[in-house]
Amino acid sequence: MTDNSNILKSLRSDNQSVRNRMLETIYVEYYPVIKSYIADNNGNAKDAEDVFQDAIVVFYQKARNVDFTLNCTVKTYLYSICKNLWLNKLRVNSRYSNLDDQIGYMPISADTLALATIDERYSMVQKHFGRMGQKCKEVLYNFYFHRMSMHSIAQELNFANEQVAKNKKSRCLKKLKSLIRNNKSTSDRYEQGTRT
Repeated sequence: MTDNSNILKSLRSDNQSVRNRMLETIYVEYYPVIKSYIADNNGNAKDAEDVFQDAIVVFYQKARNVDFTLNCTVKTYLYSICKNLWLNKLRVNSRYSNLDDQIGYMPISADTLALATIDERYSMVQKHFGRMGQKCKEVLYNFYFHRMSMHSIAQELNFANEQVAKNKKSRCLKKLKSLIRNNKSTSDRYEQGTRT
């Protein structure tokens, strides 16, 4: 079993392959527990993969922040996020049947609980993110996922300077938000049409 300090150190490494190897290790070590939990609570293997992937994204983003500290094991932390994501999904899908009375919630921080709808939001963002140009993807991915500074992004992507990188990030983010808004308004119009 990998210890917390080694996991956090690897995920904060500047070396992409070190980070990738640790993410693979986390997957191999902890996914079976999540798969079993979801299978026991009205889910299937696809549900388990989706929930675990969302939990890994949340954990990875937090772990990259040097101020982030863990007061429990990584296994417990991931399990807590997965439980809350899954219970929320069951509620949304109307398959929720007093599961929290049977198994209860594991206390975790308020900001992690606030991510309970990440599976839906993440799917929508991922869908529209895939429609963007390669440069936009790289800028946003490096800034939000790898927490790189604009200076580092400018160097890595060969922009003239930091300001050019900032302008690119701003335009790309605006475009992504616009795509998501347009998708939402189309969905709302469709729902209203089906109700009339």
